[in-house]
Amino acid sequence: MDLTPTAVSYGLCSCAGGSAAAAWSLAAGKAPDAFDFLNLFESPRHASKKIGMARGAKFPRAARKISRCADIMLSAVSDAMAGFDFNAEELSGFGVFFGTSIGGVFETENALLENMKSGGRDLRALKFYECSTIAELVAKRIGAKGPCMTFSTACSSSGLAFAAACDAISQGGLKAALVCGADAISRITVNGFGSLMLLSKDRAKPFDKNRDGINLGEAGGAVLLVSKDFAKQRNFEILAEISGWACTSDAHHATAPHPDGEGAARAMSDAVSMARLAPSDISCVNSHGTGTQGNDLSEGRALKAVFGENVPPFFSVKRAFGHTLGASGVVNAIIAIEALKRNEIAPSLGFENFDEEIGLAPQSVPEKREVKNILSSSLGFGGNNASMVLSKNSSGKVAPVRQKDLFVFGAGSVETKGGACEAAALLSGVPALKKRKWAKLQQMALDASLKAAAGLGISALEEKTGVVFGTGLGMTAETSRFIINTLEKNEAEPLPTAFTNSVHNAAPSLVSLNCKYRGLNSAVTAKEISFECALWQAWLAVNSGALDASIVGACDERSGYAESYMKSFARFSKVRENFSDFAAAYFVGAESSCSNRPLAKIVLVDIARRMPDASAEAGRLKRLSENCGADVSRIKKLYVPCVCNAWQENFLEGIERNLGLGGVEDLSQKYGANYSVSAAAMIESLGEPGIYAQYSPASAGSCAFTVFEIL
Repeated sequence: MDLTPTAVSYGLCSCAGGSAAAAWSLAAGKAPDAFDFLNLFESPRHASKKIGMARGAKFPRAARKISRCADIMLSAVSDAMAGFDFNAEELSGFGVFFGTSIGGVFETENALLENMKSGGRDLRALKFYECSTIAELVAKRIGAKGPCMTFSTACSSSGLAFAAACDAISQGGLKAALVCGADAISRITVNGFGSLMLLSKDRAKPFDKNRDGINLGEAGGAVLLVSKDFAKQRNFEILAEISGWACTSDAHHATAPHPDGEGAARAMSDAVSMARLAPSDISCVNSHGTGTQGNDLSEGRALKAVFGENVPPFFSVKRAFGHTLGASGVVNAIIAIEALKRNEIAPSLGFENFDEEIGLAPQSVPEKREVKNILSSSLGFGGNNASMVLSKNSSGKVAPVRQKDLFVFGAGSVETKGGACEAAALLSGVPALKKRKWAKLQQMALDASLKAAAGLGISALEEKTGVVFGTGLGMTAETSRFIINTLEKNEAEPLPTAFTNSVHNAAPSLVSLNCKYRGLNSAVTAKEISFECALWQAWLAVNSGALDASIVGACDERSGYAESYMKSFARFSKVRENFSDFAAAYFVGAESSCSNRPLAKIVLVDIARRMPDASAEAGRLKRLSENCGADVSRIKKLYVPCVCNAWQENFLEGIERNLGLGGVEDLSQKYGANYSVSAAAMIESLGEPGIYAQYSPASAGSCAFTVFEIL
C-alpha cells in the first residue's frame, strides 16, 4: 500500500491571469510585468504602491453573494477540478483544507465605510469576515463530504493546509483532499504592512542588497491531492509527490523571524528528512523570499544551516506575483510542480546586487536542467514556518501510520462573569507592563494554556511540542480597531500594534513565545467545530511523529459586531442574550510525553459533512461509536455546544431520541454563546470517570463527533 500524497491537478488565478501556464511564464521572466498601481479603493497614503491584482476570475460577484477573495479562489478550484468525477463513496473521504490570512475582509471594510457615510446598520457583509466561509463554499461546490477547515497563520497559511492534508492522506484518513489558498487586497493588508514600513517604494527585490520591502499580490490556488494508490487506481496522471513536509515555530517574536532562521531551518531539514533524502538530493529551493531586509537575511541563514556550503539554486516568485499572503504556500507549490514538469528552474526576478551579509545569490536567470526534488517554504508572522518537498518519484512509499493513543494531562480555562472575561483577572503572575502589549484574546489563550501546563512533568522536547488553537472569529477586537481607525482617519494614523495583533494566529503564537514550544503552531477556524479541528490536527501530528505533545485549545471573544449581526436575523433568536468570552486549553500528547497520570484519553475525533436527516445522522454516530470501541450504551453523557436556532434544536432532539441517550447537556447554558465553547466538554467531565461524547453541528453544514474517556 502506498499512501504518498500525490498531486494530480491544480489551478491558479493570479496577476498573470487564470492559468498556471501563464503564471509560469510570468515567474520565468518570459511575460511582461503584471503589476498596477493600487486602484481597488481610494488610498491617500498608498495610491502609488504597485499591486499584483488577480485577473481572469470566472465567477462574477453578483448581489454580494461571494467576496472578491472567494471569486478568485473558486476560479482556481474550477480549473483544478475540471475533468475529475468522484463518486459518493470517494466524496465521503474527500477533504478541503484552505489557507488564508484575512479571507473576505475587503467586503466587510466596504460595508463599514458605507455605514459610516450613511449612518446605516447593514451588517450583511460581516459574513465575509469569517475565513472559514470560503472553505465551506469550496466544499459545497465540489461535493466534498470529509473534513473542511481553514488555517489562518498569516503568510504560512496554505503551507499548514498542505501539511494537514498530507497527514490525513498519508495516515489513511482521506482518499483525496483539495488544498486551497487565497487572499485578496484589502485596506487592512495595505495599511497594515505600510504601518510596519514593509511596502516597497517600487518593486520587490528578493535577496538583493538594495531590497526595500514587499509588493502585495492577490492569488487563489488549488492543488488536488490523492494517495498514490488511489491515483494509480483511477489512472490519474501523477504530477508530483509530496514526499516530505514539516511545520515549526520560532517562538522568538510576534512578527520578526529568528535572526538565524532557526525555526525555518528545522522545517526545511525535517521536510527533507521525512522525504528520506539528503540535502544534496534537493534540485532547487522555491523560497519564501519576501524582499524585506530581516526576512531574507534570516531565510538565507536558514538555507546555509540546512545545506552548508552547497546551497542548491534557490529563487523567489514574490516579484512576479507579489506577496500573496495566505496563498503563498499554494502558489509556491504550483510553481514547483511546473518546474518539475518542465525541468526548469525559475529565476529570482528583481535580483541585481549581491548582499555580502546574506552571502548567497539566488538563481538570476531561468535554467533548463533535470529537476527531481524541490524544497518549497512559506513563512508567516510569529515565526510560523512550513516546508515541503515535491518530487517526481519519491524515494520510498508511505505506508499507513498506526494511530497513537492521545492523552490529556492538564486542562485550563478562563473565568467569565456575565459573559465577559475580566482582563484584570488574567495572567495574575505576569507584570502589567508586559501584558499591556497583548490583546485580550491573546491573554485569554495564554492564561488557559499556562493553567493547562502548570505543575506537569513534561518530558516532551520543546521542538516537538506544539500549540494548536481553534477560533471561530479570531482577533475581532484588534481587527475592527485597525479597520475603523483606518476608515475614520483616512489612513492618516496607522496602528501597527493592532495590525500585528489582528492575525488569527496571534493567540497561539503568543503561547509558543511564552512557553518556548517550537513545534507545529497553528490557528484553525471552522465556526462551531474550530476546537475539534484543532484537536484533530494535533493528533495527526502526534501520529506522524512530528509532535510528542501539544497545547490544544480554543478561544473567541465577545464581539459587538457579531452580536449585532446575529441579532439582525430572527433565526438566531436562541442566542440573542447569551454571548460570551471563552477560552480553554489542554496539554495533550503521547503517554510518554508527561510523567503525570493522564486525566483523560481521546478515543475519537471525526469531522465530516452533517447528514440532513437526524435519524440517518444518529445511525452514522452509532457506527462511529462502535468502530472505536465505545458503544452508545457506554456513553455517560452527550454534550452539544451552542444551539443557535430552532432548526438546530430540533435536529439535536432527533439525534438524542434516535441514540437513546440518558442525558444531553448544552454547554452554552453554562458558558454562553461562543464559537469555542465546545472546548469546555472535557473540563465539565473531569473527576467523573467514564465515556463521554460531544456532537457539534456547525452552522455551515459540517459537524464533529468526539468521544473521550475520563480516567
